Amino acid sequence: MDKPDKPFDSLPNELLLQIFHVLGDTTRVNGNSQALAGKIVVTHVCGLWRELALSTPSLWNVFQHDGLRGCERLRVYIERSRNLPLTVELFFRFTPTGEDRSIAALEDAFDILQLISDNLHRCRQLHIFTENEDILEDFHDHFQGVSAPMLEAFTVCSGRGGIEYVEGWGQFQTWFCLPGFSLSGSTALKYVRLDRIGMHFIHLDLKSVVELRLETNPKWPKDHPTLDINYTVLNDLLALPKIETLSIWGFVFKVDLEFDAEPRFVQANSLKHFRLSTRGWIGHYFLSNVSAPLLETITLEPDLFSGRGLARSDYFPSLHTLALINPCWQPTADSLLLEIMEVTRKVKRLVVSDGPRANSKPLFLTMMAKLGEAPGNIWPELEEATLSSTIEDLDNNCPQILQSHPNLKKLLVTPGCLDETMTTRWSVPETVSVEGIDKADPLIPVYWRPGPTSLDSAQDPFLAFCEQNTNANSTSDAS
Repeated sequence: MDKPDKPFDSLPNELLLQIFHVLGDTTRVNGNSQALAGKIVVTHVCGLWRELALSTPSLWNVFQHDGLRGCERLRVYIERSRNLPLTVELFFRFTPTGEDRSIAALEDAFDILQLISDNLHRCRQLHIFTENEDILEDFHDHFQGVSAPMLEAFTVCSGRGGIEYVEGWGQFQTWFCLPGFSLSGSTALKYVRLDRIGMHFIHLDLKSVVELRLETNPKWPKDHPTLDINYTVLNDLLALPKIETLSIWGFVFKVDLEFDAEPRFVQANSLKHFRLSTRGWIGHYFLSNVSAPLLETITLEPDLFSGRGLARSDYFPSLHTLALINPCWQPTADSLLLEIMEVTRKVKRLVVSDGPRANSKPLFLTMMAKLGEAPGNIWPELEEATLSSTIEDLDNNCPQILQSHPNLKKLLVTPGCLDETMTTRWSVPETVSVEGIDKADPLIPVYWRPGPTSLDSAQDPFLAFCEQNTNANSTSDAS
């Protein structure tokens, strides 16, 4: 950065500080561990800028670590931020660049954790990403019972793209019985995200939590051991007094059909958004056994159902959005789809995200078109449908789907499916607007906290999976 000339000298301090904040945010979002943070750079330009930056605590209360010498930098940030609440993001990665470097990085990581433990009373957000079991063991030792009265957002997950694995994983069968730790006085905790590693090491009091994300890494091999959690634990999560968003991805929960022995409704009185992609029949269990009067959105893989009917006749009164990921159905599943339509009959927005299949054709749109021909078998209030599927599937089924949903106003499809003859082929009414899916907009409902950009949609497995489907369909259409 060049030294400031007269135009920069004449800028008011308030404007300079806005520029400094943007520089800091941009460096952090880019996640470039080799680049100096913008706030550090400006302190070496001139005396005026240095004095201004060092006297502004709000420039220093967000710390991201992604390399060596993190403890030294963190100590400086803590001092310069004075008494402001801290946001700390730690990415511990150990690349095979030499044993000495790895040992130094590990020792630095231990020092960072000790320093955070000493200042946890000031932390508002703490996010830790690592696959290193030694670091997590050290975290367990340093943070057991430490007071965190201001902590609102907490993450423990494996690193970006890493595979979580803990030796002896198959020994553990129930999440709440695993050896973990708890933070003391964390009554402000609202947002929690754990993957398989986080669930192994971390246990928290969730009574104050508003958003809970239990999302394993999508790259976790299917033949690796499963962390089994009894469906009664799911009941406890759904019934948390303040839970509004519950997201479960991957092979985290495995619920058998034991719920037959105890048919009852689980009262999820605060739940507003539910997302599910995992093993077992949890989707079936949720639609059969959960009463959620405030539930607005459901996102799930609909093949997570048994062959039996749903044990209810009512519906979710506040539900307006249903998102289905890879809805591969058997040809004989008409009755089950009818029941799902009935339970979710209040939806105004439907999202279907399906990718091309090598060995089987997606049948959901075909069944939706077929069942929609019978009066009363449709989503009567449906106003918007997003169908991320192949052009063949859309050509075969869109005319019937459009005809059987008279209140439909907007249809979004894979961009490659749009052409000049589409309106005629699909018999699109004048009242329906057909548009291409905008990849810049989330395909499925996202109601996450307004947090650091580096922790948002880029690491959301649901969004990543839907984006893969849309890209695959676009490629298929283009070819």
